[in-house]
Amino acid sequence: MTPEEPDPVRGDYHIDFATLDRDHDGVISRQEAQANPTLAREFDALDTHRSGRPDKAQLEGWMKQ
Repeated sequence: MTPEEPDPVRGDYHIDFATLDRDHDGVISRQEAQANPTLAREFDALDTHRSGRPDKAQLEGWMKQ
């Protein structure tokens, strides 16, 4: 999300989706979310489709709140 070298966690709400999506399936699993304490804590709020696997659009919507 920045032109700089990716960093999975910068502060609480600066998140690099590609780095967190370790298996590159286009979604963040609950296990992958554990790499970011804020994301892990807010996982259920982020998962607006209740799929247990939020995608990049859901993550971007959550970060704008």
